[in-house]
Amino acid sequence: MKDEEISQGLNRRVSVVLLASMLTMAVILCVIGYYTFRTTYIRFYSEKAKIMIGFLADRTDWEKLEHYAETGEIDEYAQEQIDIYNSMKANAASNIYIYLFIPGEHSLTYLLEATVPGDDPTKISHWGDTFDYTEFEYKYLVPDVEARRGREEITYMRSEVGEGLSTWLPVFDKSGELRAMVELDYILPVFNEDLNAQVAQIAIAFILLIIVALALIMGFMKRSIIQPIEKLDTEVAAYEHGRFVPDASLTGKKDEIRHLALTFSDMTERVETYNREICRVTEEKGRIDAELNLAAKIQMDMLPNTFPAFPERTEFDIYATMNPAKEVGGDFYDFFMIGEDRLAMVVADVSGKGVAAALFSMISKTMLKTQALTKTDPAQVLTEVNALLSENNKESMFVTVWLGILDISTGELTCADAGHEKLLLYQDGAWSYLPKKGGMALAVLDPEDLELMEGTELFHNQTVQLKPGDAVFQYTDGVTEAKDASDVLFGEDRLLAAMESAPSAEPTKLLPHVRTQIDAFVKDAPQFDDITMLGLWYKGAGE
Repeated sequence: MKDEEISQGLNRRVSVVLLASMLTMAVILCVIGYYTFRTTYIRFYSEKAKIMIGFLADRTDWEKLEHYAETGEIDEYAQEQIDIYNSMKANAASNIYIYLFIPGEHSLTYLLEATVPGDDPTKISHWGDTFDYTEFEYKYLVPDVEARRGREEITYMRSEVGEGLSTWLPVFDKSGELRAMVELDYILPVFNEDLNAQVAQIAIAFILLIIVALALIMGFMKRSIIQPIEKLDTEVAAYEHGRFVPDASLTGKKDEIRHLALTFSDMTERVETYNREICRVTEEKGRIDAELNLAAKIQMDMLPNTFPAFPERTEFDIYATMNPAKEVGGDFYDFFMIGEDRLAMVVADVSGKGVAAALFSMISKTMLKTQALTKTDPAQVLTEVNALLSENNKESMFVTVWLGILDISTGELTCADAGHEKLLLYQDGAWSYLPKKGGMALAVLDPEDLELMEGTELFHNQTVQLKPGDAVFQYTDGVTEAKDASDVLFGEDRLLAAMESAPSAEPTKLLPHVRTQIDAFVKDAPQFDDITMLGLWYKGAGE
């Protein structure tokens, strides 16, 4: 057999073994990535469902709701509950169903179902609708209703609308008797798409690693193993045909064989170590990327990001941006109508960064909107949300908040500040900072400290009268604390100068101009903190 045939055969066999091994590891890694992503996805929505249903159950007072349950007449409290349920559904990032019903022995009677604009009215349950329990509900709800007293349990389900999560919490009257149940179902319509995309990314990444690793390993083996074997085979053939001179090279042949065995052993150990490290790093990176991508998508979906936000309203223009320093951030903004004549605006900054800050920001955003929809006093809203966030805040996180409510017809802006940045006002053709009235960040104090300070006014309202052509600009500290390569801060003075140099107070022109000024200042320095900005231009009720 010729030397070339020996070399080609050995190359083929080695290549087949290595390729089969790596493909096997690729399949195993994809399976691991699939179940890791699935577990993370379900755990995230389970925790979110527990928070939401716990909030709804705590806010449901049976004694106040009993008249509606008996007659179907919507009084003030019943309407408030309906608004809260609808608001919770409207702010959910995924397909969600929320019900309040009275459980029976074999059937349930609906009190209300959360709805949003666009829901099919023929598929909505209303007061008094009675349905027999489904097999799923009877199995998981009826036998265990008393055991669920005061705690949430998540049940995985598969229905005709897709995979999802379902949980219930009971509503008791003052005597402790079960009167109603709150049900929250999360249907995850994009679950399989996200899952398949993640597995595909892992598979593509590993195929590329296989190609690179195979090229490196084959190059190493050719120099260290195949070529020495070819030389050894040539020398043995020469010896068999009598062309080999048996001098000191005989001892060298024995040493070479021993060295070749040691080389094989060393190579095998290194390949195994290398492959284990590849698997570990790829698996860890896939898990982290999956969590961060999911969290970033959920966070951005929860922020209003369609502009113009209110195309039918000619009295004002509003625009906002949020650029996280990492994949996910702790900043957030929000704006929404309260009735037909009031606009609420929120800019906030959660302590820390990453997934934990993003989760805390979503909880804070939901609470702020829920409270603002039922209360029109910004200081009172901050007081209520501060008490809610302080409960079970074991990680000692906090959030700074600016909340403003604009009376659109009169131009009166009432705002309150919880440890946030100073508001910038554009009036009479010039920008200036609104002096702060104080107010600590939300969730800074423990519940015990709040109880000791009961009766103390922690937050204060400020009122600004806007005229047509006036504007407001609010931001997070990522703007003023942006740093250049020398760790010099952008600062309030540079921000004011940037505002004054803007071509217009219109927010769609103002915010990009400010970001351009920040980028020109920091140049190539990395972004240190999340950068969030919100601008409002008041045109007046007569526009």
